[in-house]
Amino acid sequence: MKIYISILVFILGGLVIGCKTASKATTKSGFVPDYNTIGYEKALAKAKKLNQPIFLDFYFDACFPCKVFDKEILNKPATVKYLKDNFVTMKVDVMKTEGSNLSDQFLMSIYPSVLFLSPKGDIIETHEGMPSHTEFFKMGDNAIKVVNKVQ
Repeated sequence: MKIYISILVFILGGLVIGCKTASKATTKSGFVPDYNTIGYEKALAKAKKLNQPIFLDFYFDACFPCKVFDKEILNKPATVKYLKDNFVTMKVDVMKTEGSNLSDQFLMSIYPSVLFLSPKGDIIETHEGMPSHTEFFKMGDNAIKVVNKVQ
Protein backbone atom coordinates (compact mmCIF):
# COMPACT_ATOMS: atom_id res chain seq x y z
CA MET A 1 0.00 0.00 0.00
CA LYS A 2 2.84 2.44 0.85
CA ILE A 3 4.39 1.77 -2.54
CA TYR A 4 1.15 2.68 -4.34
CA ILE A 5 0.80 5.88 -2.33
CA SER A 6 4.43 6.79 -3.05
CA ILE A 7 3.95 6.17 -6.77
CA LEU A 8 0.74 8.21 -6.77
CA VAL A 9 2.43 11.12 -4.98
CA PHE A 10 5.34 10.96 -7.44
CA ILE A 11 3.02 11.00 -10.47
CA LEU A 12 0.81 13.79 -9.13
CA GLY A 13 3.87 15.84 -8.19
CA GLY A 14 5.19 15.48 -11.74
CA LEU A 15 1.85 16.54 -13.19
CA VAL A 16 1.72 19.65 -11.01
CA ILE A 17 5.28 20.62 -11.94
CA GLY A 18 4.54 19.93 -15.62
CA CYS A 19 1.38 22.05 -15.55
CA LYS A 20 3.16 24.96 -13.86
CA THR A 21 5.96 24.77 -16.42
CA ALA A 22 3.51 24.57 -19.34
CA SER A 23 1.53 27.56 -18.10
CA LYS A 24 4.58 29.88 -18.25
CA ALA A 25 4.13 31.78 -21.49
CA THR A 26 7.42 31.69 -23.37
CA THR A 27 8.53 31.23 -26.92
CA LYS A 28 11.32 28.93 -28.08
CA SER A 29 13.67 31.88 -27.78
CA GLY A 30 12.62 32.31 -24.15
CA PHE A 31 10.83 35.59 -24.81
CA VAL A 32 7.88 36.27 -22.49
CA PRO A 33 5.03 38.36 -23.94
CA ASP A 34 4.64 41.70 -22.16
CA TYR A 35 1.13 41.41 -20.75
CA ASN A 36 -0.26 44.25 -18.71
CA THR A 37 -0.73 43.26 -15.08
CA ILE A 38 -1.89 46.62 -13.76
CA GLY A 39 -5.61 45.89 -13.89
CA TYR A 40 -8.43 46.83 -16.21
CA GLU A 41 -9.01 50.43 -15.06
CA LYS A 42 -5.32 51.29 -15.39
CA ALA A 43 -5.21 49.51 -18.75
CA LEU A 44 -8.08 51.73 -19.92
CA ALA A 45 -6.20 54.83 -18.74
CA LYS A 46 -3.04 53.66 -20.52
CA ALA A 47 -4.99 52.91 -23.72
CA LYS A 48 -6.56 56.39 -23.65
CA LYS A 49 -3.18 58.02 -23.08
CA LEU A 50 -1.55 56.07 -25.94
CA ASN A 51 -4.70 56.01 -28.10
CA GLN A 52 -4.30 52.28 -28.62
CA PRO A 53 -6.86 49.50 -28.64
CA ILE A 54 -6.88 47.03 -25.75
CA PHE A 55 -6.36 43.31 -26.30
CA LEU A 56 -7.86 41.05 -23.61
CA ASP A 57 -7.03 37.34 -23.52
CA PHE A 58 -9.47 35.44 -21.27
CA TYR A 59 -8.07 32.15 -19.93
CA PHE A 60 -7.70 29.93 -16.88
CA ASP A 61 -4.77 27.75 -15.86
CA ALA A 62 -6.43 24.34 -16.38
CA CYS A 63 -7.71 25.26 -19.86
CA PHE A 64 -5.90 23.10 -22.43
CA PRO A 65 -7.17 25.09 -25.48
CA CYS A 66 -5.88 28.25 -23.74
CA LYS A 67 -2.40 26.72 -23.57
CA VAL A 68 -2.60 25.75 -27.25
CA PHE A 69 -3.68 29.31 -28.15
CA ASP A 70 -0.71 30.69 -26.18
CA LYS A 71 1.73 28.32 -27.87
CA GLU A 72 0.37 28.37 -31.42
CA ILE A 73 -0.52 32.06 -31.75
CA LEU A 74 0.19 34.40 -28.85
CA ASN A 75 3.76 33.36 -28.09
CA LYS A 76 5.04 33.53 -31.65
CA PRO A 77 7.65 36.32 -31.94
CA ALA A 78 5.72 38.07 -34.75
CA THR A 79 2.52 38.05 -32.66
CA VAL A 80 4.33 39.28 -29.56
CA LYS A 81 5.79 42.20 -31.55
CA TYR A 82 2.43 42.95 -33.17
CA LEU A 83 0.67 43.09 -29.79
CA LYS A 84 3.44 45.07 -28.10
CA ASP A 85 3.58 47.66 -30.91
CA ASN A 86 -0.16 48.19 -31.32
CA PHE A 87 -2.11 47.32 -28.17
CA VAL A 88 -2.39 47.62 -24.44
CA THR A 89 -2.53 43.93 -23.56
CA MET A 90 -4.11 42.08 -20.66
CA LYS A 91 -4.15 38.39 -19.91
CA VAL A 92 -7.31 37.86 -17.84
CA ASP A 93 -7.50 34.85 -15.51
CA VAL A 94 -11.24 34.19 -15.21
CA MET A 95 -10.73 32.27 -11.97
CA LYS A 96 -9.56 35.42 -10.18
CA THR A 97 -11.88 38.18 -8.99
CA GLU A 98 -11.15 40.83 -11.62
CA GLY A 99 -11.06 38.23 -14.38
CA SER A 100 -14.36 36.75 -13.29
CA ASN A 101 -15.93 40.22 -13.16
CA LEU A 102 -14.61 41.10 -16.63
CA SER A 103 -15.76 37.75 -17.99
CA ASP A 104 -19.25 38.50 -16.68
CA GLN A 105 -19.16 42.10 -17.92
CA PHE A 106 -18.27 41.04 -21.46
CA LEU A 107 -20.39 37.85 -21.39
CA MET A 108 -17.46 35.50 -21.97
CA SER A 109 -18.30 31.85 -21.34
CA ILE A 110 -15.94 29.85 -23.57
CA TYR A 111 -12.18 29.89 -23.15
CA PRO A 112 -9.91 31.03 -24.53
CA SER A 113 -11.75 34.14 -25.61
CA VAL A 114 -10.31 37.34 -26.98
CA LEU A 115 -11.61 40.89 -27.02
CA PHE A 116 -10.31 43.92 -28.81
CA LEU A 117 -11.60 47.10 -27.17
CA SER A 118 -11.44 50.79 -27.95
CA PRO A 119 -9.51 53.01 -25.53
CA LYS A 120 -12.92 53.85 -24.03
CA GLY A 121 -13.62 50.17 -23.35
CA ASP A 122 -16.14 49.63 -26.15
CA ILE A 123 -16.04 46.24 -27.88
CA ILE A 124 -14.56 46.35 -31.38
CA GLU A 125 -13.99 42.63 -31.95
CA THR A 126 -14.74 39.52 -29.91
CA HIS A 127 -14.13 35.82 -30.39
CA GLU A 128 -15.07 33.00 -28.04
CA GLY A 129 -12.89 29.94 -28.45
CA MET A 130 -9.53 29.81 -30.15
CA PRO A 131 -9.35 32.01 -33.25
CA SER A 132 -7.19 30.94 -36.16
CA HIS A 133 -4.01 32.87 -36.87
CA THR A 134 -5.77 34.63 -39.76
CA GLU A 135 -8.87 35.49 -37.71
CA PHE A 136 -6.72 36.81 -34.87
CA PHE A 137 -4.76 39.22 -37.06
CA LYS A 138 -7.87 40.26 -39.01
CA MET A 139 -9.60 41.22 -35.72
CA GLY A 140 -6.50 43.04 -34.50
CA ASP A 141 -6.07 44.96 -37.74
CA ASN A 142 -9.72 45.99 -37.63
CA ALA A 143 -9.35 47.21 -34.03
CA ILE A 144 -6.35 49.34 -35.05
CA LYS A 145 -8.31 50.82 -38.00
CA VAL A 146 -11.33 51.63 -35.83
CA VAL A 147 -9.21 53.41 -33.22
CA ASN A 148 -7.24 55.33 -35.87
CA LYS A 149 -10.50 56.48 -37.57
CA VAL A 150 -11.75 57.99 -34.29
CA GLN A 151 -8.71 60.30 -33.94
